[in-house]
Amino acid sequence: NHEHADRNSLFYKVYGERLLTDPLKPSYDWREPKWLLRTTEAHNAVLIDGQGHQYHNGEEGTNPSQAEARVTRFEDGGDRVWWTSDATPAYALVNDAVKRVRRTVLFQKPDLVVVFDEVDARSPVSAAARFHPDNQDGAATLTAGGARFGIVRPHAALAGHTFARAPLAVATGQLDLDPEQGVYPFAEVTSATARSHQIVTVLTATPTGAEPAAVSAEADAGGWTVAAGTLRARIEMVDGAPDVTWL
Repeated sequence: NHEHADRNSLFYKVYGERLLTDPLKPSYDWREPKWLLRTTEAHNAVLIDGQGHQYHNGEEGTNPSQAEARVTRFEDGGDRVWWTSDATPAYALVNDAVKRVRRTVLFQKPDLVVVFDEVDARSPVSAAARFHPDNQDGAATLTAGGARFGIVRPHAALAGHTFARAPLAVATGQLDLDPEQGVYPFAEVTSATARSHQIVTVLTATPTGAEPAAVSAEADAGGWTVAAGTLRARIEMVDGAPDVTWL
């Protein structure tokens, strides 16, 4: 009865801060404003045409939804880990055009994360990825400019660099709740309407005030080559699924 609409979402804590977090203290009553905190838009996940994946309306309580996702690959190299999760069934329940919603995450511990989002559809759709920090104490600051966003907490900061094969828009916002219910800010990376989307978000974490790592990402016909600080990786499609090679 704690289920959220959080398929393919992730959270990230480092240097004593929840730089990416699940929303805390959502309502158990669908008639209350903080029911919003259970939905996909309140998670570090993907929206398609502004919608999240299937989630029940709450009239029967917080019972399990029909939304399904599956981890299709998990490679644990100790200090370097990567995995792929496929949430296509969950999104297809609310959008008939959806063909694929897949997220691959590369984590070079403790401070470098690459998020590779794929969205494919039968007709043009927009795709967006959201990133929510902890702001229970009102101490999170978010910025956005160009293809980058930043999240700063008292003890740690997160720099987000975004890349795609088509134009991207990066902005900040907050959930549509009365401030008395809490302020829930987020950064949002949006890929313009198309049938196919690939969004690469490179996240570098530092103690607050430290210089973030240099970042680059280049696309070619076979995939992406990503560099961030000491991280070097190649993401390629092998038999229709992402495969990661650490360089």
